Amino acid sequence: MQCLLRLPGTWLAHIAFAALMLVGREFFPIGLFGADPSKPNGPSKLAADAHEKAKIAPSSVVPPGKMTVWLQAPDEKKRLAALREVSWGSPTDPEVVAAIEALVRDAAKRKTITESGHVALGVLARCPLPEADIALGTALQAADWRARVVAASAIAQRESGGMLTKELLACWRSPMATQHYALRHAVVCALSEADDSTGIAATIDLLQQLDGQLKFEAVARLTQRTGQDLGDEGDAWETWWRQRPTGWTPMILSRADLPEDVAWKEPVPEFFGVKIYAKRVLFVVDVSSSMRSTLDGKTRILTAQEELQRAISALPEDGWFNVIFYNEQVYPWRPTLVQATADNRLTALQKIFSIDPEGATALNDAMEMAVDFPTPTITLPGYIEQVLLLTDGKPTAGRITAPEAIVANISARNILNRTRIDTLGIDSSDSPEELLRQLAQQNFGKYHRLR
Repeated sequence: MQCLLRLPGTWLAHIAFAALMLVGREFFPIGLFGADPSKPNGPSKLAADAHEKAKIAPSSVVPPGKMTVWLQAPDEKKRLAALREVSWGSPTDPEVVAAIEALVRDAAKRKTITESGHVALGVLARCPLPEADIALGTALQAADWRARVVAASAIAQRESGGMLTKELLACWRSPMATQHYALRHAVVCALSEADDSTGIAATIDLLQQLDGQLKFEAVARLTQRTGQDLGDEGDAWETWWRQRPTGWTPMILSRADLPEDVAWKEPVPEFFGVKIYAKRVLFVVDVSSSMRSTLDGKTRILTAQEELQRAISALPEDGWFNVIFYNEQVYPWRPTLVQATADNRLTALQKIFSIDPEGATALNDAMEMAVDFPTPTITLPGYIEQVLLLTDGKPTAGRITAPEAIVANISARNILNRTRIDTLGIDSSDSPEELLRQLAQQNFGKYHRLR
């Protein structure tokens, strides 16, 4: 299991605040996830209210002319307050930027990065000065792998990202990248999203080392930025690169328009038409009472069961999978991912077709389990490459039910996992549909409306 759950709630919120600003998402307020579920207000209302307030730039708490002083203060709260104010724009004051760089350099030396160090990395993503690139390159060598993930995410957002190709490749080759899927994912995205051709060349060179979701992420970006549909064939990409026209430059990346269907030499499993390139996948399936509803003579649960049968039967034997069922309770079919052997696929399908829908819908609780799910590894931390969430209605049970609070909570928990979350709404509309759209959009995935 990733170590994220061991972090204090406020620490998790600061990581969310730092990383979410990297991709233009709405900021999450500091302390958002420190809410106590046992309080009468509960985390749903507190989180939703705080999330609304976070959309508005905060009033200044730093005295005029004291921004640099606060950024350099020994008091962590002062540093965080100053960074919060700076983060609402693109810092250009050389003294302010120098103070932020100092925070990053200090953070890179620490075995466990400070909260202000994480937030400072996120702020540098928006800094137009070249000094920010130097600081982010230093952070790619940080002692804490989490700092490297946020640094790589920041580099992906910068127009000067191609300047750090050498540093990104060094990070890729490090033992930390071998140990942490999220870091490999962040580096691959940063290289393939670089504004110049150096990142494209580096991504093509890496293709032979990639598989599963990482290979798809690289190929999808190469396809969009080059206009070539060469799929997962590394040799074909290398040939094209050598023969590319003189003066060729990559097209601008549009994450919203990344292809979901790319050429692949092996058959790709599908779930309701959603391609599964990942080698480690979790199906999260709503089995509440509303799944008994019928359309054209077929219940929603039967439709889901048949699609699960097709998807799981097509998984490659070197893949790993599990199924999490949920109503007002959450219960996985197995306690960890299992290899997609013929016996495991058959046993899973027997369980799937024995399900009788009942109860309410604890979507948040199911997704909390999914993004923090343990996987069987002896020497390496576990990870999930893709989560496929199927539901037919709005959340009505569980620890959090407010849609915006669920998106904030799950996205924050997933920042240092970088698991792709694809959401599928069966007969969904209005508020539930927007929840699913935002959840996918903020977690590297896509929303799919079914029927």
